[in-house]
Amino acid sequence: MSKILRFSFVALLVFAMSAIAFGQGTVTGAIGGTVTNPNKEVVPGASVTVKNLGTNKERLDRDG
Repeated sequence: MSKILRFSFVALLVFAMSAIAFGQGTVTGAIGGTVTNPNKEVVPGASVTVKNLGTNKERLDRDG
């Protein structure tokens, strides 16, 4: 097998494996905390809306 053909095969294999690994990546996270009023008292039943500024997508999360 020629060196060029062997190199091409290895390069293709590396590229394919990296594409598969990249496709498996996820971007997730979590936001946690407590909603309080100015007197530092917990606000029961509070709801919080988070917004992804990149996609303009919003999600409402309710306590409980």
